[in-house]
Amino acid sequence: MGQPYRHPGPNLTADLVLLRNGAQGREILLVQRSENSPAEPGKWALPGGFVETDAARGEPWKPGLETPRQAAVRETKEETRLDVSRIEGGLKRIGVFEGGGRDPRDNAEAWSKSTAYVLDIGDTPLPEPEGADDAAQAKWVPLARAVSLPLAFDHRRIIAQGVEIADGKRRPEEELEAWRGLDFRRGAPLIQAASTDREIGK
Repeated sequence: MGQPYRHPGPNLTADLVLLRNGAQGREILLVQRSENSPAEPGKWALPGGFVETDAARGEPWKPGLETPRQAAVRETKEETRLDVSRIEGGLKRIGVFEGGGRDPRDNAEAWSKSTAYVLDIGDTPLPEPEGADDAAQAKWVPLARAVSLPLAFDHRRIIAQGVEIADGKRRPEEELEAWRGLDFRRGAPLIQAASTDREIGK
């Protein structure tokens, strides 16, 4: 099997935790990865992807074409048809996530390095999302139910941290209770996987 990454060393990616106030309480935007995806096919994930670079394949990744923040906004639009560029000023950085087996494609020569952001739009209206690009589906999911989905990579940890940052404090809330005490390592068993649109609040 060939090298799954284009660049040796870190390959920069970006993810976005997008939250809103929904009819069933707080909701998060998730995409379902295509069954043909080279990593974590069929699993639910945050909108996101690789940060663009003009480095050629086989060369180390280098900055210049876009920032991780710009990539998070672009990838969200590409995968869900939702354009948050006019409100991206509210993006807050969650952190940088790298190593620890977070991505099954990672190896000794190349790996993913993700910068994650959170944006809580509250009651700001947006069109309904639509799965596009390499996302089979895109939808708003009640935050308290998202924990029961088969989530890709280390997105459970990113979501948990993103919600706390969006709240501006670290205190227990109803939506976070399901996340407390979970093993955030990639591949850790999940509580009951939801499999129908009804279960994830279509």
